[in-house]
Amino acid sequence: MVSGERSDKVAKDRARITGAVDEDEPDFSDPEDYVDNVTDEELLGDLLSDRPTEEDIGQSIVIVDGVPKVGPDRLGKLKTIMSKIFSKFGQVLNEYYPLENDTTKGYAFVAYASKANAEEAASVLNGYKLDKSHTFTVNLFCDLEKYRNADEDWSPPEPRPYKDHGNLLAWLLNDECYDQFVIQAGCNPFTIGAYWNSLPEPSLICEKKNWSEAAIQWSPQGTYLATVHAKGIAFWGGMNFDQIVRFGHPLVGLFDIISCEQYLVTFNEPKGQDKDVADCLKIWDTRTGDLKRVFPFMSNVCKFWPYLKWSHDGKYFAFIRDDTLSIFETPSFTLVDKKSMTIEGIRDFQWSPTENYIAYWVAERDQAPGRVALMKVPEKTDLRSKNMFNMAEAVIHWQKSGDNLCFKVDRYGKKKEEKYGEFKYTNISHHLEIFHVRGKEIPVSTLEIKDTVQAIAWEPYGTKFATIQGDLKCFIHFYSVRSDPTVVTTIKVLEQKQQVNSIFWAPTGHHVLFAGLRTPLSGTLVFVDTSGSDVVVCNQQEHTGVTDIEWDPSGRYVVTSVSIWSSTRSADCGYMIWNFQGRLLQRKPVEEFCRFSWRPRPRSLLSDAEMKKVKRNLKKYTEMFEERDRLNLLKASEEVVRRRREMFEEFQELREQRHREWLAERDIRIRLRGRDVDDDALDSDSYEIETETLLSEQTFQD
Repeated sequence: MVSGERSDKVAKDRARITGAVDEDEPDFSDPEDYVDNVTDEELLGDLLSDRPTEEDIGQSIVIVDGVPKVGPDRLGKLKTIMSKIFSKFGQVLNEYYPLENDTTKGYAFVAYASKANAEEAASVLNGYKLDKSHTFTVNLFCDLEKYRNADEDWSPPEPRPYKDHGNLLAWLLNDECYDQFVIQAGCNPFTIGAYWNSLPEPSLICEKKNWSEAAIQWSPQGTYLATVHAKGIAFWGGMNFDQIVRFGHPLVGLFDIISCEQYLVTFNEPKGQDKDVADCLKIWDTRTGDLKRVFPFMSNVCKFWPYLKWSHDGKYFAFIRDDTLSIFETPSFTLVDKKSMTIEGIRDFQWSPTENYIAYWVAERDQAPGRVALMKVPEKTDLRSKNMFNMAEAVIHWQKSGDNLCFKVDRYGKKKEEKYGEFKYTNISHHLEIFHVRGKEIPVSTLEIKDTVQAIAWEPYGTKFATIQGDLKCFIHFYSVRSDPTVVTTIKVLEQKQQVNSIFWAPTGHHVLFAGLRTPLSGTLVFVDTSGSDVVVCNQQEHTGVTDIEWDPSGRYVVTSVSIWSSTRSADCGYMIWNFQGRLLQRKPVEEFCRFSWRPRPRSLLSDAEMKKVKRNLKKYTEMFEERDRLNLLKASEEVVRRRREMFEEFQELREQRHREWLAERDIRIRLRGRDVDDDALDSDSYEIETETLLSEQTFQD
């Protein structure tokens, strides 16, 4: 081995021969006794920061108790079963089964590639039943030390003091039964205002700047207004919109409040190399603000928001991962029966709005047909299913009442495999598979549609649904569904000259709005009444460039708006309020308008019998409310006159005050100007000036 000095000399000689260095070039090599004082942290800080510590290693290992005790002859089979179970949660680096007298001790260690995988496995598999005699108890290895070295001075936590936020449903006690709405405008910071939908003009409740850093959202029953901040989500409520509770999730990107308002789901997508963040998906208790469960980022789950789909009562939630359907129960937040369901080819599912039923569909696989089905939870048994050949795609449509379910199934005539295993389908036809959920044994009706189906929507409560069919020409079809006997009949077909592509039923049913949204020629509005024996077009209007439509909870008003957030916006921002018959009530241009959102109402406390009684006596109530509206308008007019009179009197008083001040300063003006300039106009001489204008000139010749 040559010394450092000799190697330097050899290098210099080689450089001189090749002409790569000048004879007089300075020597930059370090002497042999030179000691570099640069630390490894300075040179490789970014790499060393990712160096695993002993604590990190312990966080990626789980201890599994309740493992069967087997000898050498059955150890291989046990390892195969265990590997299959634990590999579902990520890459397994190692498995260790302690032995005693050539027999496993009843527990095992499983090492994962990441902390996130280990935490998910520990959470999901804790309580997992391997068989009748063996149930897993799964914990993180790092928890062993934590509980072994428990603090001797530990004391139970003090109960949090209760803070009374008043009646969070107080807005429902409004004497005139006005609804509320919020308007979000501006461009970071946003200006957000809450209003009463009063007559003749909306009245402001409160307005705040920078109230939220992203889109605001009402909770499904209107109890809270949710705002987004850098540190998480905040809920506001009460008469003055005070802050009720906060949920700390930094840089939260998406959130979802479940229909019963019991839980909140927040999500912050990890960036770059942090894809294994263990707590990017969180579930919170909305009343206490407590964190109930966390999930890591799962690329095969986190595709379409919301990633977790909830039952109507909040008792269950589920998600699809590959070919498995995982159903969790609350408040334990563990898997139902401690295991997921394997459903080969499952693509999508939706919960019933009123029952703990799951509608799902399965794609074709090899020679196996596709399938649409209705499952009951927690039994996990199919109540009804139907196999479908030549099935390309399916979309699930539940009726809000939960009475009917429709699968819009696209069936192909030919299928051709293309690159990357994708398929191209041709000769597509559409089939509506309608499940009569309340019928005996859930009968199924089939309706074949040859034209392109642009949209389909159920009447919230009732027996009707509507579709928009066709491409160049639009046809609006109304259907009626009966379960005894099982039949689907066509009520009415409307030919629509203007393009429409969206359907919006009023929350109470009967009235429906068809619109052309988010297209270069959007703006058509068709108001239809289905309450009578015939379907009638009440009105046809236009709102150029309309991007969003939303009915108020009563079904009396509907808002069309043009949002600055929409990439298809082609008109001035703002909103219009219409009544259910299509009569324009208000037109409000709003600079940098973002969003209009009605405040939802909770479900009515009246029984079905009481609701029917109100409808029977509707004429009597209508006269009473019309008289009240007339008095309110008269009162509002008197208020306007009173305010104008007050403003005029204030102006007159201010004018007289300024006149008195002007007279009091007369002597000062004379001293400053040397004369009484106030009388100059009166004492000035008058002059009379005559002018002549030549209008035309003509020359006469003899």
